[in-house]
Amino acid sequence: MSGSSFIRGGLFKSRLRVIIGFLLRSRETWTKRSREKSQEIEDQKRTIRQQERDIAKLKQELVETKLQAARLRAENQQLLEQSLALPDDPPLPGHQFGPKMIFVCVNLARVVGLRSSITCLQVVLDWLGVSTRLPVWTTVRTWLMRVEVAALEAPVETADDMVWMSDHSNQIGPEKALVIIGLRASQMPPPGVALTHQHVRVLMVKPGVSWNRGDMAAACQELADRTGPPMTVVVDGAIELREGAEVLKKYRKDVIVLGDNRSR
Repeated sequence: MSGSSFIRGGLFKSRLRVIIGFLLRSRETWTKRSREKSQEIEDQKRTIRQQERDIAKLKQELVETKLQAARLRAENQQLLEQSLALPDDPPLPGHQFGPKMIFVCVNLARVVGLRSSITCLQVVLDWLGVSTRLPVWTTVRTWLMRVEVAALEAPVETADDMVWMSDHSNQIGPEKALVIIGLRASQMPPPGVALTHQHVRVLMVKPGVSWNRGDMAAACQELADRTGPPMTVVVDGAIELREGAEVLKKYRKDVIVLGDNRSR
């Protein structure tokens, strides 16, 4: 029995250097793991410190945002409590209203009409809680007519490709107005596109009781002296319009007088 135990003990007995080597490797392994865990802990600490700084910054921004919101609410309340007022608009010489009121009324009337312009403006002022005197629609009509007169008297661009279109308009009893509009041939829209107000300009509006050839010729000469002769004149089938426009050939020999589709 004792011999057998000795034999077994001899079989499993390790040498001292093997045991020492095993212990050293084990220590190195645990040392490496300890360093890795220490590094992980340090990294986590740095992350936590950065997150704490970010949280502090966000808290500060939140405080500033709340303060700004409070200031804006206070300013908004002050604006609500204040009464609205129209901008300063002293009357022009010889007028009862200033240029700002004239501007808004004229442009509003161009969109919605004369009477409706004052009604719409009154609705807006009532909504704003502003009390002010407004012009009557006939005053706006006068302003519009003055604007149109100024447009008629404004200088006309000098060009050698001007096209005139003339016709009688707005007949009231024996009286009717000669209207001549003009545009440059080089600025006409492409074929198939109709002319609009933006393409043409009113050159003359001249009322008269009777329009014979002499009256038409005198009107053409008056306009040619002011704007220069046209390249082409388009008229309808009225003989006085067509023959009266022939006087323009003394200003420009190559002027062409054309009839519209109804005269052909």
